[in-house]
Amino acid sequence: MILWYLKKLGLTTARIVLDTDDWEGPGGWNDMAPYSWWQRQVFAWQERWGLTHNQALTVASRELASLALDIGVATETVYHVPNGVGAVDTSGAEDWGRAVRSKWGLGRAPVVLLYTRFFEFRPERVVRMLKRLFDQDPSVRLLVVGKGLFGEEERFLSLAEAAELEARMTYAGWLDSEELRGYFTAADLAIVPLEDTLLNRARCPAKVVDLMAAGMPLVAEDVGEVGHFVKHLSSGYLVPSGDEDAFVDGMVRLLKDEALRLGLGVKARQRVLEHFSWSRLAGVVEGVYQA
Repeated sequence: MILWYLKKLGLTTARIVLDTDDWEGPGGWNDMAPYSWWQRQVFAWQERWGLTHNQALTVASRELASLALDIGVATETVYHVPNGVGAVDTSGAEDWGRAVRSKWGLGRAPVVLLYTRFFEFRPERVVRMLKRLFDQDPSVRLLVVGKGLFGEEERFLSLAEAAELEARMTYAGWLDSEELRGYFTAADLAIVPLEDTLLNRARCPAKVVDLMAAGMPLVAEDVGEVGHFVKHLSSGYLVPSGDEDAFVDGMVRLLKDEALRLGLGVKARQRVLEHFSWSRLAGVVEGVYQA
């Protein structure tokens, strides 16, 4: 704001470029986070003011671009810059994967990975889908990695226990980034359940990029930016949001069809490295700043 008014007064020639990768206002984090009433008012005002007072705007999702245009931001000043991936070192990943399986006693069982912050979905729905998967294939194990922002994992774990899934589930909790490669490699399949909410549509899930870069085959719900990365039966298995039957069918199909599963993992990695590398995206950002 200080820079904006200095520029209006002719006291600086700085080019003001704002980057946004989330939505704070109504329908976004203001509805999710435990903010006070006055904090919600300030955050919503601050966000709207910032979006409309700059020379250029970079957004992490097409939904954010749409929200900006709806409040009067000029189309020619908005640039879509989704999350990207840098160089990915996969050397030694198989050894780390075996170590993870050994640590948690997973043996040779087919393993489904849920890598999450837990706020992205209703836990009742995900537990219901997992129970259907386990009923069809009792050999499957679930590996859960992550922690909620506001303790959401407790609700998920409680529901999983009530559904008698605990014996087939391993909860690893929060992990440092250098540990993740082993867990990605230990799993046969990753799942990305997402509710179709404004918050999820406005975000660009970095975990999708990370999983694809690691060569993980995905079953993901088509919400927001996910469909920008995951192409159905090309770089993953994409299902309509809320379609539990399709999601369960996707998990069962990929676990049974090894050739398809491995092929999708290879193509997922190729897609993000070719189209979403930071070396490519950085050129867009540099162009915005240099304009």
